[in-house]
Amino acid sequence: MNFDNTFVRRLLVSTILILSCLTAGAQHIIKGKVADSATKEAEPGAVVQVYSGEAKAENLAGYALSDTLGSFNIKLRSVKEGDYILKVVNMGRLTVERSFRPEGASTDFGTILLEDDVQALESAKVAAARPLIKMEADKISYDVENDADSKATTVLEMLRKVPMVSVDAQDNITVNGSSSFVVYVDGKPNQMLSSNPSQIFKAMPASAVKGIEVITNPGAKYDAEGTGGVLNLIIARNENGASAIPDGINGSLFAGADTRSGINGGLYTNARKGKFSVGVNAYLGTQNIKGLTQNSRYAADGGMVINETSDGVDQKASYTFGNLTASYEIDTLNLVSANFALRSWGGRQKGPWDVAAEMAGAPLYSYDGNINAYTGSHGMDASFDWQHNAKANKARMTTLSYRFSSNPLKSDTEDARSNAIGTTVFDRKVVGDNCNQEHTFQGDFTTPIAPGQSISTGVKYIFRDNNAKNEEYNDLGAGYVLVDSPNGTYQHYNHIGAAYVEYAGSFGMFSLKGGLRYEHTFVDVRFDNGNKYNSNYDNIVPDLSLQYNMGATSNIGLTYNMRIFRPGINYLNPFVDRTFDNNIRYGNSDIEPEKKHNVALKYNFFSPKFMISAGARYRYGEGGIERYRKYGPDPENPAVNVFQTTYGNVVDSHSYGVTGFFNWNPVKDTRIYANFDISYDQFRSKELNQENQGWSPSFMVGAQQTLPYDIRLSANVFWDGRSYNLQGWSDGFSGASLSLSKNFFKEKLGVTLQGFSNFSKDDMKIEMYSKGDGVEISQKVTIPIKSLSLQITYNFGKGNVQVKKTQKSITNDDVIDAQKGAATAAGGNGMDSQKNM
Repeated sequence: MNFDNTFVRRLLVSTILILSCLTAGAQHIIKGKVADSATKEAEPGAVVQVYSGEAKAENLAGYALSDTLGSFNIKLRSVKEGDYILKVVNMGRLTVERSFRPEGASTDFGTILLEDDVQALESAKVAAARPLIKMEADKISYDVENDADSKATTVLEMLRKVPMVSVDAQDNITVNGSSSFVVYVDGKPNQMLSSNPSQIFKAMPASAVKGIEVITNPGAKYDAEGTGGVLNLIIARNENGASAIPDGINGSLFAGADTRSGINGGLYTNARKGKFSVGVNAYLGTQNIKGLTQNSRYAADGGMVINETSDGVDQKASYTFGNLTASYEIDTLNLVSANFALRSWGGRQKGPWDVAAEMAGAPLYSYDGNINAYTGSHGMDASFDWQHNAKANKARMTTLSYRFSSNPLKSDTEDARSNAIGTTVFDRKVVGDNCNQEHTFQGDFTTPIAPGQSISTGVKYIFRDNNAKNEEYNDLGAGYVLVDSPNGTYQHYNHIGAAYVEYAGSFGMFSLKGGLRYEHTFVDVRFDNGNKYNSNYDNIVPDLSLQYNMGATSNIGLTYNMRIFRPGINYLNPFVDRTFDNNIRYGNSDIEPEKKHNVALKYNFFSPKFMISAGARYRYGEGGIERYRKYGPDPENPAVNVFQTTYGNVVDSHSYGVTGFFNWNPVKDTRIYANFDISYDQFRSKELNQENQGWSPSFMVGAQQTLPYDIRLSANVFWDGRSYNLQGWSDGFSGASLSLSKNFFKEKLGVTLQGFSNFSKDDMKIEMYSKGDGVEISQKVTIPIKSLSLQITYNFGKGNVQVKKTQKSITNDDVIDAQKGAATAAGGNGMDSQKNM
């Protein structure tokens, strides 16, 4: 790529002139930073107001919201003589007022420390007074720690309450109306969670998480691949202040049991000594669901029908995760941190799977099957970050990072067959060994260029190794024999280089953030038969976020971004899975990344008693990746017609949506809240000559009440309508939860009892429908959903000790994985590990 030097110089000069114009004319600048008095942690979203004279509305001279670093910058275009008042307000905090007289070009208040409003947040009444939601133009933060329900439920159930997140009846998750999203933990991408979010979240206790962030407009510093959003789980809050946190150790132990799932437990602890801090998080969980049923009907043009019945399938799964985070503050300008995580999960699904085929209404053949399917993984992540702040200006920051991630996936599915009528059967087994490994190197630089304005830039390189090995075995009576199958071994390498630049500026009531990211990708694909190919392509990805503060308690924001999505190994792997001989599955190595354009408009209003957020969005995608079904010639044996499931760039989509959230605290001990998401989705495929559309609504309403003896009561109702794709639809979910919680021994011990049920005395029933080329598929699934759970938590130590982290780190938010959102043998409800419906 060649650039004209004259053009570049002119562009730089023009940029400097524009920025100079934006900053010119300021008569007086008021700046500072807002932080927590105990931890020195930044306080984003605080309302900072300046009054000329008394603190009355008619005397308001300017205001701003503190940014993610707690900083604020207010420009007074005209200055009167006399006293001024600076007022800082944040929910659940004591209001701070400072008197001053503007002198010179600026007034710097340094760091303003906020303390808890003890009267409002007293004891158990914290949950009813402190706001759970914090709204920003490109991000929503949910305070899990201060939600009473978090003491006895899972992360998956908490997600049902988070605005812009939906969880359907089969535990499939969508963020901002999209099933393509990525998961971070403490700002770092987590391959395991991104690949299998629903399975792991349903075993992960919510008490392990302090907060959940929904990042709807990631920005140029994030990888261009990233989807409708990012879920960031906050395990240990970032600390941006100096080493003001005292030495010490604190943490919590928890254990729980659930009648539907199983047991769980864990340990979370942080310790600090001088400039060194360390945190250890570990948890385990089990799942044991019995009595799943599924009835499927595959009808082909020409009269061929296959009915499959599964009655009494059991699922067992176990999860173990451990994470070690450490940091060392070399001096006030240099910080190094490291993170090491191990994770392991495995699940087995066992039960009958009977097949009966007919042609034009007449019986053709039948047999009894028995499925024994295992899926598991043992992965790890390791990362290292170094952050340097310039001595002359600590806001000028350089960060260098390295990250390694390994995410293997092993599977072993056996189908034992017997009692055949009209056909000959034999036992069949498919063994899979897939793995994704990544090495990532990244450098970031951020510097202020004027009061309230900054520029960030960075470079990144990712080497990604996707490999798959699949083997098929048949037992004809003398034991399992390996079947010679093409594409059994497959390797897919990605080399991705990227560079970005991002500008952020605040101009009184108006703020903006915009950036541009360039990525070059080289692809190298190799098959075990010697075939190979390679390609390369470029992407330029823009994003823009605008926010206008309409008053001290309301704002409106507009965002745009374009994201690309690269397929994961399960989409690409061409191996033909013949576990079910008349219903095969295979990937597509020719899939290309898809692009989506996202536009969103948001309005936020907040006050001590009432909060509301409403938004509208539009998403357009062309050449999107879609799973689709068809009936036709077997790709490896064209003389035989079979039912097939595969993937391709076959869909163009339009999605129109509205979302909303409100929270009302009518009195100190009561909270009432609700959120909704309604979208109208359109799908069209020229390649398949198909189209589909429909409304997908989702609602949640809840209330929390502090009863006598400081017992907290929480009740929630959930309802989701149908969701749609190109070829069909799936039923939604409805249910309710009720919990009681109580703390003992000065908040050291917490006990919570919770119940969950659907709105029927029977198990939950879900219907799904799909119509493809020459095939029509209908399914009915029955899932036992009712449960009763008990959770006990013990807190120990003193103080608020956290591991200090660099403010920037590696974020690989790019890969779509076919497992995400699907119910697998390791804990999914819909038995997707068998039929991929």
